[in-house]
Formats: sequence, structure tokens, C-alpha cells
Amino acid sequence: MASDPDQEAKLATLLGQLANTRPDLGLELDNAGREFVPLAAIPKMELDRWLADTATLAEGIDERTAAAYLLSILVWKLGEILAALHLGGAILEIDVAVQYAVSGSGRSGGIQFHFAVSPATRHGSCQRSINQAIVDLHEPMVNALFDRTGLSRRALWRLVTDGIAGGFLERGKRSGDTDRARAAASTLLSKTDSPLHNLQWGFVEIVIAGAPAEWFRLRGGCCRLYRSVGGIYCTTCVVRQAEIEGLSVHVARGRAS
Repeated sequence: MASDPDQEAKLATLLGQLANTRPDLGLELDNAGREFVPLAAIPKMELDRWLADTATLAEGIDERTAAAYLLSILVWKLGEILAALHLGGAILEIDVAVQYAVSGSGRSGGIQFHFAVSPATRHGSCQRSINQAIVDLHEPMVNALFDRTGLSRRALWRLVTDGIAGGFLERGKRSGDTDRARAAASTLLSKTDSPLHNLQWGFVEIVIAGAPAEWFRLRGGCCRLYRSVGGIYCTTCVVRQAEIEGLSVHVARGRAS
């Protein structure tokens, strides 16, 4: 089945805009000379290297923490790319490949991902829901990390949900339409029979005297980096939710409003 030329053109346009305006997302349109690994089939030796590299980012990172943090970094960037494509009207019938390398030190500054995205051949009546497309895209990575480290699939899927929700919110902030982005994220993550669904994540509006109100994403999962030597909690860490909600005027857990 041939792919839709209009969708291919739209995808290429959106990816080009992202590559030009958000180089920090590590989106590569030309993979010539680069060794990309498809997320659909990550070789065991490559995954072992990724985990070992991630474990060098802080002292005392065990395998499960490396798995959680690796996935968190990946879905944080990929989540915003997918959000930009979806909100821009592209059908998420895509394949993604990754190049992962660690250089220097720091919690995230030394990490680079390069995404090579190409349209899959499905379209029309065979088109999946956006929820299923996101599940299909991440499931091989989730399964591989579970098989390799034993970190539960439920914990890993919560990290995927966090990344997707966070990516949509960030895209909404950058486009000036957080309401639309939050609504879209809530819709795609509210399917109760999906592994993306959980009741812990949400959006929260924080109001502090003298500052404009701002929306944040509450986490349902944990990157576990606080377990490393000298590790600290993330700003919206799941273990700090009571503290965060105490600052808020509006908590929308698992939904947009």
C-alpha cells in the first residue's frame, strides 16, 4: 500500500520547521553517515551500551535507574516532536530511529538524540488511532528495558505518558495555545484500556504572588535519578506532588480541565 503524498509533504514540512527552530530536540532530517537504531528493533548490545552510558551521568546509578532515566530523556524529546506533528495535522504513521551518545557530564546536558523519521505505509482505513500509534512506537523500547533490567512495564509506561503529556504542554506553550495542547494530550492519554493510561499524571496551574499563572505537568512516573549519589528531586517529581498541589489553584489530573 502506497503512502499518502499529501501526508508525506505535511510531515516533511513540519519536521523541517522543527529542525530549524528547535535544534535542541536533536531532530536529524538527513541520516547520511550516521548509525541510527530503529526503536522498533533495538539490538541487545546497543541497549546495553545505552544503559552503561546513562549510568555514567551520576554516581550510584543502578541498572533500573539507568533504564528509567534513559527512557525519560528519550520520551521528553520525542514527546514534543510527536505533539508538534499531531497538532500540526500530520498522521502519526511514522518510524523512528535513534542515535544515542553521552559526552561530558551533567544530568542531561551531555546527551544527544537524533531522530530519523519517515512515514510508514499505512493510511486510510488502516490508520491507527494516535493512542495506538504512540503505544506501538514505544512498546519495543518498554519491553526491551523490562527484559534487560526488570523495571516493571507499568513504571516504564508511566514515564512514556509523562513524556507525551510534557511534550504536548511544551508545544502548547511555544505555540501560545496551551488549552488546545492540554486537551489533545488528555484525550489521547485517557483511553482506559491503553498502557498509557494512569490516574497519577495531570496538568496543574501554579499561581505565585507577583508572577503570572503557569501550567505544569504532574508526573505519574519517576526517573529515579534522586536515588543517585547527590541526586535531587525533579521540579515536578511524583513524590513532591502534595507540595506542588499546595501551590496550585487548579489541578486537572489526567484531563485538560
